[in-house]
Formats: sequence, C-alpha cells, structure tokens
Amino acid sequence: MTTKEAPAPKHASSGWRSQIAELHILNRYLIEAIRLQQAEAAVRRHGGASRLLAEILAGLQRHNREMTASLPVELKELRPPSASLAGLFIHFFSKARAHDLSSILRNDLVLLTFAAGNCSLLHATSLALGQAEAAELSLAHARALAGLCQKITLQLPAVAITDSFARFGGSQEEVARAASSNVGEAWGFTPPEPPAALRAAS
Repeated sequence: MTTKEAPAPKHASSGWRSQIAELHILNRYLIEAIRLQQAEAAVRRHGGASRLLAEILAGLQRHNREMTASLPVELKELRPPSASLAGLFIHFFSKARAHDLSSILRNDLVLLTFAAGNCSLLHATSLALGQAEAAELSLAHARALAGLCQKITLQLPAVAITDSFARFGGSQEEVARAASSNVGEAWGFTPPEPPAALRAAS
C-alpha cells in the first residue's frame, strides 16, 4: 500500500518551492566554482586535494541530476535565487579568487557547509508539508555534503601546515612549527614533520 504525498498548503508552497529553486542555483554555482578550482596549479600539484575536488564535483553533479529529476522548477522560479546568489559567488568566479590550496579548501568548506544547511532546511520544511520525496532527497544530500565537509576538515590542517613550512621555513621554522602545532591541536590533528628540503635548509 503506497501513501500518497499531501499537496503543499498554498500559503507555504511558495516558500518551499523557493528553497528548492535556491538549491538548484546553489548546486550549479558550486559546480562551476569547483571546475575553476580544478584548473589551479596548486590543486593539480596536490594529489589528495585534486582527488577530493573530483569527488566533490561528482557528488554535486549527482545531486543536480537527482534534483532536476525529482524536484523540477520553472525558469521564473530560478531567477530570484540566481540574482541573490550571484553576489555571493562573484568572487569565486573572478580573477581575484583564491589560488593557494589552503584558501581554496577553506572556501569550499564554507560553501559546502552553506549548501548542507540549505538541504537541512528544505528537509525540515518538506517534512512539515508532508512532502516525503523532497524530505528524503534533501536529507540524503545534507548527509553527503556533511561527509564532504568532514573530508575537507581532515585534509585542511595538513595543507595549512605544509603552506606554513613552505612560507616560514629556514630561520623561521620555529614559528612555522608553533603555528602547525596550534592548528593540529585545534583540529585534533598531529602535525607532520616539515618537508625534508626545508629541514635541510634550516
């Protein structure tokens, strides 16, 4: 026996569909931002980060396909969120966007956390309106995005530490080591030894 989804109440339907439209646009902007990041030299040089961005891109593309199939929206519904989110993403599409790896991953962590929050909000709204399919899909996407955020969180300290040793190596190594230790403690991460070339230079 299948349970038929209840139609969204008229007074709530507009806000609910606006949340769906915003997620559609957010996914599209995130996909384009990740594609630009993949072309950065700092990303291409770092195998772990490159693989992580590829995983993030594949996940976002899958979310986009699933949303398009299950929660379609009309063009007119996409215009308001497109205009509002354009201001948020203009920096990520401009020449002034981050080019160093630690800043790229930090930005991705912020953006994916924002997307996960939006998915959580849509899940709650969908549950309240009796929209089971939308509730299930948005919860699955929120979980997937949270998992990607966790992977960035685990990788970011190591990248920041490497950047610190590259920037403050040699006579500044003690400062770099202190910064690395503090970052490691804050994230529950044990800092690695500096690269051999930097140890030799000190």
